[in-house]
Amino acid sequence: MQRSFSKFQRPMASAAFKIARRAAFSAPHSSSRHCIGHPMAFALRKASASRSGQAAAEKRDVVSAGLQSARALCTPAATASDDTQLLDAYSRAITSVVSKVGPAVVSIGVTTERGESSGSGVFFAPDGYLLSNAHVVGSAPSVQVTLTDGRRLTADVVGTDPATDLAVCQVQTQGSVPFAELGDSSSLLVGQVAIAMGNPLGFSSSVSTGVVSALGRSIKGVAGNMIEDVIQTDCALNPGNSGGPLVLSSGHVVGINTAIIAGAQGLSFSVPINTAKWVLTEILNHRRVRRPWLGLYCLVVPRNPELWSSLPTAVRQGKSIVYVKEIEPRGPGALGGVLPGDFVAAVGGMPVQSVEDIYQKMQKIAQDNPSLGKFSVTVVRDGEVRDLSVPFMEVPKRPLLPRRAAALPWGR
Repeated sequence: MQRSFSKFQRPMASAAFKIARRAAFSAPHSSSRHCIGHPMAFALRKASASRSGQAAAEKRDVVSAGLQSARALCTPAATASDDTQLLDAYSRAITSVVSKVGPAVVSIGVTTERGESSGSGVFFAPDGYLLSNAHVVGSAPSVQVTLTDGRRLTADVVGTDPATDLAVCQVQTQGSVPFAELGDSSSLLVGQVAIAMGNPLGFSSSVSTGVVSALGRSIKGVAGNMIEDVIQTDCALNPGNSGGPLVLSSGHVVGINTAIIAGAQGLSFSVPINTAKWVLTEILNHRRVRRPWLGLYCLVVPRNPELWSSLPTAVRQGKSIVYVKEIEPRGPGALGGVLPGDFVAAVGGMPVQSVEDIYQKMQKIAQDNPSLGKFSVTVVRDGEVRDLSVPFMEVPKRPLLPRRAAALPWGR
């Protein structure tokens, strides 16, 4: 087969052939003459033949190496049929994730009295259950879901949790739907490749990539509350991406895209999938998310020398401490033995320095141990550290204040 050389390949190939030719004709030859009949001459001839054979083998190796180099230089560029082999590992990972998870990502349309809105969602089970954002579905009892294959289905809103901006819906269909596999967000590392999928600004099946920029962020949700332990990435997100999945290169969903900061670039946030797992379990089992409470009314006391000198050494490391001013008489704190005047030092063995810390730790305990009936609260009372066992109780729908309020002077 005739090969065509480029102007750079031609001189390099010629040089390789010259090296091979020179090696073929430059083998050493023995110039010694010996008497044929003498025993010593026989031994010398045998040694000379051995050296000549070794030299010939070396010559063949050099010629073979030279010819191989020449062939490599003369090989034409890869053809179009080899394009798939030129994709690097990064591109192959992204395309693999898109083909695996893409069919499970849906577009969500909501029609209310205020107008129409849209967002994204992702199926997590073959029987039509999907995750999205609470601010996407709002208070609508049902939404319209469009799959990547063009099917339009109605989905019932099973439940929402504005505190984490998550919602669970189920489509009305007889068959199964493509679904994505939920991963483990606790194993995330800063710098990992992240892939955001969704339907920004009505452009369906859009994909953007980036990296995990930070972990454990806190952002203000649409409902006005703080959403804790949020994943920060630099994936490009726009309105309409809300509710779509954040995926790793393994194809596992590790977050639900929830928010961006208007006017900023490279700042997008996702609710961790471990939080979403707990929320969807609560919604599927109870149609709501049950959250524990303590029934305490507290003040955060900043560090000061006079107070810190009276506290045990074990609780002096923080910058502040939580002081119990009042308690709810029928609340879990009162049932567990917490008294007004106590200082709350730890919950579940984890130090706390604010009221927010207390509820974060309680939430984590409830999430990690759903069947746990009680948890420990460490308080400081009269200079002594005491561990109390407090029952898990759900936050009441309305405050239990009438009995305490009646005892106040302005309540008479």
